[in-house]
Amino acid sequence: MWYCSGVRRSQRILSLSPSIGSIEWPLFDLLVAVIDRLLPAGQVSHRSVNAPPEEVPLWRDRLAASLISSKGEGLAEKTPEDRQLREDPSEADPLTELEFSERFIGELDFFAPDYARPGLAHHAWRVRTRNRSMNLTTIVEPEEMARKHAIDSLAARPLLAEGGEEIFRHVVDLGSGAGYPGLAIAIACPHLEVTLIDSTRKKVRFLEEVVVELGLSSRVHCVWGRFEDWVRDHRKNVDLVMARAVGPVEKILQWCTHSWFGPLLLWKGPAVDKELEAVRGLLWKRHLFVALDEVYQIPGDEVMRRLVLIDHRRQ
Repeated sequence: MWYCSGVRRSQRILSLSPSIGSIEWPLFDLLVAVIDRLLPAGQVSHRSVNAPPEEVPLWRDRLAASLISSKGEGLAEKTPEDRQLREDPSEADPLTELEFSERFIGELDFFAPDYARPGLAHHAWRVRTRNRSMNLTTIVEPEEMARKHAIDSLAARPLLAEGGEEIFRHVVDLGSGAGYPGLAIAIACPHLEVTLIDSTRKKVRFLEEVVVELGLSSRVHCVWGRFEDWVRDHRKNVDLVMARAVGPVEKILQWCTHSWFGPLLLWKGPAVDKELEAVRGLLWKRHLFVALDEVYQIPGDEVMRRLVLIDHRRQ
């Protein structure tokens, strides 16, 4: 069986035999090094995203992803950070994944389509368990994660839905962190290609693992680096940039508008009016305007949240 992390260009493939279930790390590293020598650079063989779970052991996918450099340049260096990321602390959790998922899915209600709920629950579970060794979120209870992470992220789903007023095919999540909103949207919007960008390497490696586990490697890509550097080579293929909980509007515009000339979707709170007032001159100078300003609420929260779409004026 062939395995590929599928999240970087110029990556090589790891061919893993089903018979190596109990192989030790040093021997596995040697095997991978030999395979890496034999395979031509850039050779890619995708495993089917529809393969039954019993045919695709998740730990092997996780293992394969952890051995690939986040820069897509062959085998990753073994660092203390990498060894920490390979450890799954879920055994110490008072909840099992099944218990967590039942409570999480029970809170989603009609805000998420049925087909997306297991994937959203698994993503949230992995965020919760990995949060013990990484600072991903302060929200770890299943009901709260469903409301304040998943449902909040999916507030943009009507805008991004296939056949909507706007046609988006490739969207980018700027400062993806734990994968909200980008990975949640990728799970709920199967027609979208999604790129998750973060400047923290260990967060990107975590996202790579979850993407592989969910079978989304063919259309979800994880990038370690700065958006303004990445977008220079990819701007023609991007339809929308998204940002949630990464900073004030002014800061986001400074990151984006020198190298990005398309729509920008922001998840904001009540303070967005002051933020928009502070950048009024910048918006005018760069021929930008607020194309959408939608108010919404999430269950159990009285805060009025805003989805703000900033776009360039058409000449």
